[in-house]
Amino acid sequence: MRNKIAVVVRTYNNEEILGKTLKAIQSQKKVDLEIYVIDSGSNDRTVEIASLYTNEIFHLVSMKYHPGKVLNKIIPEIECENIVFVNSDTVLLREDSLYNLLEDMENPFIAASYGRQECRPDAWPEVRRAYKKTFPESNNTAEWITLSLPLACIKKSIWMKRKFYVDSWGSEDTEWGKYIESQGYYIKYNFKAVAMHSHNYDIRQLYNRSFVEGEADHYIYDRSVSYTTFIRKVIGKSIRDCCVCFSEYAIRHGVSTLFRSFVSELGYLMGVRNAYARVLVGNKNVPMKSYQ
Repeated sequence: MRNKIAVVVRTYNNEEILGKTLKAIQSQKKVDLEIYVIDSGSNDRTVEIASLYTNEIFHLVSMKYHPGKVLNKIIPEIECENIVFVNSDTVLLREDSLYNLLEDMENPFIAASYGRQECRPDAWPEVRRAYKKTFPESNNTAEWITLSLPLACIKKSIWMKRKFYVDSWGSEDTEWGKYIESQGYYIKYNFKAVAMHSHNYDIRQLYNRSFVEGEADHYIYDRSVSYTTFIRKVIGKSIRDCCVCFSEYAIRHGVSTLFRSFVSELGYLMGVRNAYARVLVGNKNVPMKSYQ
């Protein structure tokens, strides 16, 4: 069927929001969809809630969770050509969001399409600034984004030619998008496919996320970071984040962004350097730096 899609939702202890996510998926118009839930050892009501919406639940051991490996294992089990990824904490805001992604798949030169992410109401000022810049309400997306799996659709036939990479714990979407575009395919940003998704990371989560991004960027872009660059980036990020916080009179939070900027850039620096060291010695052991 032309409008048939498979929707993949990865979960781990998401009982508070999973029901909203799955209900929004089921409410989508003009698509014939089947939901596949991949659970990584939840010990709350996540699986119980998921079972209300689908019988297709894959159970994994949480300690072995690796995004790229998990997706590479599950996708072959799905028969549908158009596969949509929606994070367990990503709530669709339009009833035609998935249809808008699916329409892009009609173009034989488009390998994937990803949607716009809007912040939650409680998002911090600097988080809102980053999301507005990354996911604008126009088709002119940020140049550093190749693909974003919290809300995206890919063609399985093209994925079969290049599976998600597993050299680092995350950024499997970024690497896949970069490679696919280098092969002559296009990836479309569709701002009319929109969902609510954002995070106010604590210090540990912020460091881990930045570490993962830094490590991945070294593998994907051969990225390196000197101490001079590190200091410059800390200062630049601190100024930008403080300005947006002060403009909204979030003075106390604005002051805290000084330390958060340092932690973020330190995590990125250490991730890049760890990847460099791993490449040097041929170390294939991927550091598990979950930031959820």
